[in-house]
Amino acid sequence: QTKEKMLASVHKNYLFDVIQAPTRPILKSEPSRALICVLGTLFGAMLALALWLVDHNLLDSRVSRKVTGQADLIREKLSVQIKNAKDLVTKA
Repeated sequence: QTKEKMLASVHKNYLFDVIQAPTRPILKSEPSRALICVLGTLFGAMLALALWLVDHNLLDSRVSRKVTGQADLIREKLSVQIKNAKDLVTKA
């Protein structure tokens, strides 16, 4: 045991032999953060535009047809009431 303690205190890597020292890579191997941000922004903008176009063209046309139909009914009712009011005024 004394011999092992002596070897451990003398030799820096008593239990492990270093095959190759760790080094930092020269070039990054992962995708660049800027590219991910730019592509994510573009994809999000295109998706938002597509959803807005679908919403604007499909849902807005349904609502506008419904509102237009209701406005036509109100216009017809008002014209009938105005005609009846004119008839009452001319009779009186």
